[in-house]
Amino acid sequence: MEDVKRILVVSRSTRDCRKAVRYGLRLAKTLEAKMFVIYIDDDILNDVGADLAVSEKELMEENRQLQRQIRRELDALIASEQESGTPVKVTEDVVSNRLYDGIMESVKKENIDLLIMMAHPEGKIERTLFDHDNEKIIHELPCSIFLVKE
Repeated sequence: MEDVKRILVVSRSTRDCRKAVRYGLRLAKTLEAKMFVIYIDDDILNDVGADLAVSEKELMEENRQLQRQIRRELDALIASEQESGTPVKVTEDVVSNRLYDGIMESVKKENIDLLIMMAHPEGKIERTLFDHDNEKIIHELPCSIFLVKE
């Protein structure tokens, strides 16, 4: 693991993703590696349910608010680590297209050695949208991958 100098953590702005970010921060410190975080734009998940009943639309708005809150928490955690000297760069890339395309582009652009992401999708809609992308990422990724279990 001594050649890991650039780590990319994938965050879907869920509570479970905080665990992946923490692993990334620990590994970045231990390996003296630079860590990048890419945020997944989960609004595409909300767009899928645009035709749902009003009560479900309200639930989707609550979900958006929760995602924003989690993103703020992650940003604060990362900022704290940056202030203490951990070389963390939060990428400006927010993937709103296919998960596979966004991650592969970021891995190549930043010359990533290790990708850290959650092992399983968090919900039924996410599983439907992203599950096949996860399999494709695992098989075609040009770097090592660290899957974090919930």
